[in-house]
Amino acid sequence: MKEYSAYLFDLDGTLIDTRRMIIACFRDTFEKFGGPVDVTDDEINNLIGIPYREQINRFFGTVDDRLYAEIRREHMKHQLSVFKTALSLCPGVQETIGDLAKLGKKLGIVTSRTLESGQPFLEHFGLMSFFPVIVTPDHTKRHKPDPEPVKEALKQLGAQPQETLFVGDALFDIEAGRAAGTATCFTLWSPVDVGAAAADWTVSDMRQLLDFS
Repeated sequence: MKEYSAYLFDLDGTLIDTRRMIIACFRDTFEKFGGPVDVTDDEINNLIGIPYREQINRFFGTVDDRLYAEIRREHMKHQLSVFKTALSLCPGVQETIGDLAKLGKKLGIVTSRTLESGQPFLEHFGLMSFFPVIVTPDHTKRHKPDPEPVKEALKQLGAQPQETLFVGDALFDIEAGRAAGTATCFTLWSPVDVGAAAADWTVSDMRQLLDFS
């Protein structure tokens, strides 16, 4: 297998299993702001990976800045109150990230979650120090599946796309990585497997990435 010098990771569902927390927070948001009552857990899961405002617009229709700010504030408040008990690491993440760092690999995150939201999660699991580069929706005009965030991460890491593996749990991730010129790897613990066929590699446990190193 090809050896890679840089690894980029999606955050939600790839490094940290956030599904239970996300569903709970959206249910709370729907209740507080009169959102849809017939949305299934799968419908919420399918929107993980796109920026939060786009998610809100899908569920509530296009909202103005004032309402969006209010919804986001309450959503974040609920999220921060439950995340320590609602989150878990995805299979093999802790060991793999540590081992890749020891091997001198360049590590970065490309996420549709803001740093304000994601940093507490990374700090909670002791992962923050491993990622000198974290690209969020605040850093680019376009977002996954557009390649711009991946290209920005490559620029900040000083990494070449042909020497980089982008790891994600959604088709958005695979499409963004491929368009940016990186190799791609799909995580098979994703509840939605439509990205698997489009990826160069698949893994059922993050420790399998060490076979590429």
